[in-house]
Amino acid sequence: TIEQPVDGSTVVEGATVNFVAQANDAEDGALTPTWVDALDGDLGQGIPSHTGLMVGVHDVTASVTDSVGQVAADTVRYTVAPASGDLVVDVPATPGARSVYVDEAGGVWIGRQNSLVGTGTVDVLFTGMANNFPSGGVGAVTMLDDGTLLVGSDQELALCDPLTLTCEQRNWDSLMDVGNMDVTALVTLPDGRTVLGTANDCLVLSDWTNNTHRRFCEGDGGGDELRSDVINDLAVNPATGEVLVATDRGVSIMEPATGPGVGGDTRFTDFTNDDGLSSNDVFAVVWVNATDWAAGTNNGLDWIQGNIVHHFDTNDGLGGQVNDLAAHTFVHNSETREVVWAGTQGGLTRVELGRPLVNITTADGLLDNRIRAVA
Repeated sequence: TIEQPVDGSTVVEGATVNFVAQANDAEDGALTPTWVDALDGDLGQGIPSHTGLMVGVHDVTASVTDSVGQVAADTVRYTVAPASGDLVVDVPATPGARSVYVDEAGGVWIGRQNSLVGTGTVDVLFTGMANNFPSGGVGAVTMLDDGTLLVGSDQELALCDPLTLTCEQRNWDSLMDVGNMDVTALVTLPDGRTVLGTANDCLVLSDWTNNTHRRFCEGDGGGDELRSDVINDLAVNPATGEVLVATDRGVSIMEPATGPGVGGDTRFTDFTNDDGLSSNDVFAVVWVNATDWAAGTNNGLDWIQGNIVHHFDTNDGLGGQVNDLAAHTFVHNSETREVVWAGTQGGLTRVELGRPLVNITTADGLLDNRIRAVA
């Protein structure tokens, strides 16, 4: 039986949490518990104490094993609240979410069919009734330096003002030389330019200060050239400005030409199964830090550290095919830790090198095991 922390209790970020449990066996007497936290992983044995636990809702389990191998366990739930501000434990369910974007101010934008929901300092709802809001499923959102939202659906692209709830559409097909505006991904570069990916009509580098656009298709660009016209996902490195381009033929690492404008030498570097990728059919990509990145393929999840590829699949606890990826870096007990969150067909999987994978499902409170987007 777990005595500390108390089920349902709350502690403040940075506080020391004591973990105490009692377990007695008729033959073996007092048993020593082993502690595992769903957010922070292994906590140790006996009566450990920890400071610097992650902010959030924790399910912690104490388990014991007697001399004949019988196992008993107890689980409690406690919350680590932020030292300042409020902990958002849940937001209203958003059925049919197709994409998630978090802006620099912490606002969360959720793309749906014919609508866009914004939650943050001000709640915002764009719908098909808004002036010129894109039709179709909103598959990608990003924010320009002036606060304007760039919203892409599987049919159209628009610049939207979150203050006036109005959108502007132009003749993007001809301006960007894109025949089918089926937007799959959008990212904003550190210098304010954007990169747009489409389902089968290449990618576009844009400078919105002078409204110039440059399209790249298979075989375009310097270096190894772009791998494919099919762009499944994009991820920008905030430190270097490099862009991971997930395609159906591997990953292209894009080095955009120096701005302003979109001219100059934009180069691409291939990373494929010849380099250790588990499959060239890549659905999602994310930068873990300034040098490491991860890719979700039809064969699992690959975490790339330089020339080393760490592979994870369902045998390791991955929930299934990866639909989207996000990365999180935090400090725990003076140790910097990096986590990749994988939205899969079978739950939300937490991946950390050197630690067991944790897959969160409907049994843990998810509304659906099919996770389409994470951020």
